[in-house]
Amino acid sequence: TIPETEALYIAMSEVPEGGVVVIGTDWTVSSRGESQGQLEAVFRVLRERNAKFVFYSGADPQAPQVARNVLRKLNADLEKEGKKPFKPWEEYVDLGYFPQLESFAKSMATDLRKAWGNRVMPDPATNTRRPVFESPVLSNVKSLRDCKLFVVVTASGTPKILIQRFGSPSQVPMIACVTGVMGPEHLNYYTAGQLKGLSVGLRGIVEMETM
Repeated sequence: TIPETEALYIAMSEVPEGGVVVIGTDWTVSSRGESQGQLEAVFRVLRERNAKFVFYSGADPQAPQVARNVLRKLNADLEKEGKKPFKPWEEYVDLGYFPQLESFAKSMATDLRKAWGNRVMPDPATNTRRPVFESPVLSNVKSLRDCKLFVVVTASGTPKILIQRFGSPSQVPMIACVTGVMGPEHLNYYTAGQLKGLSVGLRGIVEMETM
């Protein structure tokens, strides 16, 4: 394995059981050949860690549904493998799409509860839609500092926007899974320590799955 992919895997493996991970999933079907495998690998590592997660998109309104489809398929595969599928509300929160990524990223860094506070999600136990911060995933999360890791799966330059808006040092460690053509640009952020790990293209997927 190459160092940046190994560093990404180590960062994910250090998430404690029950720790909250934020996933920015900013890809659509145009890059599914690379991005889908990356997102599946991220989900699988989180399953092994028994971590909780939040996912959203700030780049394309189609991206949340694409991620939901990946998660639905993965849950079915996990059940076939005799493993526990992810439970909505209890183990993950779907925040959907947020327009204007630049201002949204700044709002996450400034006031996370305000940035996500208007979102609701079904609670299977009561069959009602409740504010996401009432969920077991986010009940103790008040800022990005309360999250263990920020993962970006993207086919664009999203990590650069987040790095700029989150400031240095960031409130939360960040890793990225990018397509092959975006690899060289993001390698600079890894080298500078602004990304704690990096998976690039098909090779990155193979390395993540191998580890």
